[in-house]
Amino acid sequence: MLGYKPSARQLSIPSTPTGERSMTDRLDEVREVLTRENDEYRRLRERHKGFEERLAALNAKAFLSEQEKLETTRLKKEKLQLKDRMTAIARDFLERSPGVSGR
Repeated sequence: MLGYKPSARQLSIPSTPTGERSMTDRLDEVREVLTRENDEYRRLRERHKGFEERLAALNAKAFLSEQEKLETTRLKKEKLQLKDRMTAIARDFLERSPGVSGR
C-alpha cells in the first residue's frame, strides 16, 4: 500500500507531559496501522508469529534431534528475514507519513 496516509484519528496517541510521544508508542502505532492496513505486513507478521511459536516449542524440549536443530537454525534465519522486511515496510511508511514519525 504505497502512499497510504492514515487519518488523524488513526494516529492519535497520548503525548508525554512534554508533548512528545515515546519512540515505543510511535513504533507500536506504526505496527498497529500496518497490521490493519497493509496485507503484506500482516502476512509477514503472522508468519513471524508462527515461527516464534514453533521456536518456543523447540526450545521447550530438553533435547533436540539433529533434524530439530537444523529446523531451529532455518526458522531463526527465516524469522530474521521476515523481521528485516517488516522493518523496511515500516521505514517506508514512516518516510511517507511524517505525522507518525514525530519529526
